[in-house]
Amino acid sequence: MEIRDKEKLVKLLEHWRDSVLKTPKSEHYDLSNESWWYEHLKEINNLISELEKTKDEKEIREILKKLFRHRGEKLIFASQAGIIPSFIENCAEEHLLMLKDIILDVKRSDEFKRKWIDEFYSELEKWNPDGVQKFRGLKGILSNIFGELFGKLHIQEYPIMNSCSRRFLEKLFEFDKYDYNGFYQAFEKLKEIYLKEVGRLNEYIPTNIEIDMMFNYFDKDEEGKRVFNEILKGALKMSKYEQKSKTEPSQNYWIEIGGPPSKDFIGKFLWAPKAPQWKLFEEIQKDDVVYHYVTLKGPKEYREKFVGKSKVKERAREIGKDELVRIMRNIDESWEEFFEGWGNYETFYLVELYDYREFKKPVSKDEVRFSPPQKYFIRAQPEIVEKIERLTSTQGNADITLNDFFRSKGYLFPSEVVSQFYTALKTKGFVILSGLTGSGKTKMALEFADLFEPCPFLDDRPQLLTAWGSEESEDSLRKALDEIQKQIRTERYATLLWGPAGIAVQVPLPFVLWVTYKNQVRAGFMVKNVYKKDEIEADEVLRKRLQKEYEWAKIVYGGNENSFLEDIKYLENKHGTVVAFEVCNVFIDQIDLTKFERINENKPVTIPKSGYMEVKLTGESVNKIAKVNSKKLFLSVRPDWRDSKPLIGWYNPLTEKYEKTELLDLILKAINDKENPYFIILDEMNLAHVEYYFSDFLSVLESGRDENGFTRESIKLHSIDGLDDPPKEVKLPPNLYIIGTVNVDETTYAFSPKVLDRAFTIEFHDVLLEEYPPEAISNLPDPGTVTKIKEDFTRHGKFLGYSKDELNEAVKSFKEKEYWEELKKMNKALEPYDMHFGYRVIDEIAMFLSKAEESWKKGLIEFESEDEIFDLAILMKILPKFHGNRKKLEKPLKEVLKTCLADGIINVDGLDDRKVIELLENWDSMKEEFRFKHTAKKLLRMLRQLYEIGFASFS
Repeated sequence: MEIRDKEKLVKLLEHWRDSVLKTPKSEHYDLSNESWWYEHLKEINNLISELEKTKDEKEIREILKKLFRHRGEKLIFASQAGIIPSFIENCAEEHLLMLKDIILDVKRSDEFKRKWIDEFYSELEKWNPDGVQKFRGLKGILSNIFGELFGKLHIQEYPIMNSCSRRFLEKLFEFDKYDYNGFYQAFEKLKEIYLKEVGRLNEYIPTNIEIDMMFNYFDKDEEGKRVFNEILKGALKMSKYEQKSKTEPSQNYWIEIGGPPSKDFIGKFLWAPKAPQWKLFEEIQKDDVVYHYVTLKGPKEYREKFVGKSKVKERAREIGKDELVRIMRNIDESWEEFFEGWGNYETFYLVELYDYREFKKPVSKDEVRFSPPQKYFIRAQPEIVEKIERLTSTQGNADITLNDFFRSKGYLFPSEVVSQFYTALKTKGFVILSGLTGSGKTKMALEFADLFEPCPFLDDRPQLLTAWGSEESEDSLRKALDEIQKQIRTERYATLLWGPAGIAVQVPLPFVLWVTYKNQVRAGFMVKNVYKKDEIEADEVLRKRLQKEYEWAKIVYGGNENSFLEDIKYLENKHGTVVAFEVCNVFIDQIDLTKFERINENKPVTIPKSGYMEVKLTGESVNKIAKVNSKKLFLSVRPDWRDSKPLIGWYNPLTEKYEKTELLDLILKAINDKENPYFIILDEMNLAHVEYYFSDFLSVLESGRDENGFTRESIKLHSIDGLDDPPKEVKLPPNLYIIGTVNVDETTYAFSPKVLDRAFTIEFHDVLLEEYPPEAISNLPDPGTVTKIKEDFTRHGKFLGYSKDELNEAVKSFKEKEYWEELKKMNKALEPYDMHFGYRVIDEIAMFLSKAEESWKKGLIEFESEDEIFDLAILMKILPKFHGNRKKLEKPLKEVLKTCLADGIINVDGLDDRKVIELLENWDSMKEEFRFKHTAKKLLRMLRQLYEIGFASFS
């Protein structure tokens, strides 16, 4: 069995060894000579010896209760499932004796047997069939229980398998989750490395127990968890394509040598004229690996470096020049520069790439001793491949996925729901989240919007007051604040140099720095980091970053490349000490000093002559700042909304003023800010009739977009001449995204199919109780991660402004896939029932597939396969049309279900209520019968609805 990353394992082992040598005993392990493990194992063995001797039902029950305690001092830690102690307490004698026989067989056996799990599961099912059916993860828990019991009874020869040990090994080895034999092989490989790197830390304790305590340390101890996540960082999670490559010795490795005008070209396609010198393209195979090397003609930061690697989606195909030009134009406007010199050819090879992984740190040609030939495409020599892989294997992924981000915040969503949400919002801009109450719909919307606001103002953060130089002119101050704001918009951060350091180096980060000028506060900066002079001088990478973020000062005050260091020296001479503030947000306004209070002092706020004063902004100014800076609006829908006035306001003839709303203000702000996305979150949309209060939005959203990305039609606000604020009408901008949440119960209004059809509707149905709460993930998104997500989601500032060419290309690409035939099959099946779909559905499915693959390649979201992408698209865009009684829906639902089958084993026409329920109850084992699993499961649930109440709908 191969290990994924031995170097990282060795680092973990070294940390474990050092921890034990320093502290032999802690809360989560004990390698002292008086280790509690001795008593623990002794008690288990004594209980089973007693069990072997007795035939008394009461004694058997008491022994088993001690062995499988639910709370308190457990002997089998995996027995946390309350159903098991309840079974022991209440089951009949025949069930009890069966469990006794199973446990005694565990004691006597010299190998792990799967039948223990199956037999105990069967006994539980006989005793409480309803409880067992509802307990979806029960077999997994039984695997852990018997894996732990078997290991503890045979500790010298076999390891303990439970969720703790399995989680550790799954990060490093590939084996079936609940397969003890696979687990055992992985453990033995680990043990071999353990003895070599660590040795025996206590010669009186069996090595298997030593290693088990290590698993416990990295799983339970706060320091252990931190180190474990820091070293691994999820980088060891291999995609199924990487796993597949390990089993395919025929896989080829190639190097693309090019000078793309922008990084947008990298990792998307390979192309070359069809000519003898490019015949090498015909040898490229599916899933081959391509390394991307950038020449001196490429972007400056990538020159003469390997920047990432991709995989080949399909073998090279031949295309005409016009088609190649169309593809290139959709990637980047500067395509002609890259196409230079090849315009005389009429036929080209084209190879589509996928799964592009950008190296966190590009690899220079010198590091791998690579001398690039004067060619565009070559085979990669094995020694070059080995060196690149060795240098990049410790980098991990460039960023964590969006699902990892939600998990780091403590939220647990199925991976496909996160990917579905992200792609749908990126594609359409209007998404409805429907389903179970308390499943995290609103949290997903809010957290995603907050991802684009990494530095919100105030929010109970510390606040300092200081003074801007009074010798500076008003014009100079304004220009400086404007340039700082621009710097933050483009680079996400700006650097301010300030003196003296004072208490600023002691205040918890992040904090707000209020800056005064001539008796008024003129701006507030959100300080993300503070660096002292010696820190800047000692770290060249940090110095270069801060210097880049200080470019605004050169624009305002002039200077050269040495200005940053010269200004540090000047401020140090003037104030004695100097610090660099790295700021990520700025609020520009004039605020009177009376709006502030001093912290811990009952004195009026005054402008500090030098240094800083701890203050707190009070009153309405706080709300004003929050509104001005926020790029999202959360609105709770009210049952009394009968028209659009609560959303967009109205003209008041009595005051002759327009009564604006927060939502209208956000729309106007989005129109004037072409660089950032804005989000409207409508919570519980169906508390009122959506068709009443949201009809204006539904209409304009379906009117299409103009060449600038604005909706073609506008929302009419008023018709009063001379009233300019707000304007008479507004078109929704391309950077405005709308997310609605829906709870389905008797207190809400049902959504009409028309409304669901206008949006991408995502259902929150599956709840991952076994994985809840999610394991802590320490690698929260850094600025680079946020930037990568923002660039992808906003499409480098294009937002929802999809051109007709882009749409046509997406449809054309879709029609070349096998899924086009599947979609036609579905449409044909629905046509006799007048439930077939039109061109808009095809457009949106095609665009969803295109955008999903785009973000998947960048590693931002995760899908099982292309099948799953298409599956999710039809789930959202075709199934919402189904709404009605059994007579209307039963046949069309079954027709679509047939198209979801992987083969013809299931007789769909013969399905009745009993068989549908049976399929759903055994879904984990039956789902492989379906190619499009998500759609199939939803169709089965809708059929169940039909049979139970005679009516079904999507939501």
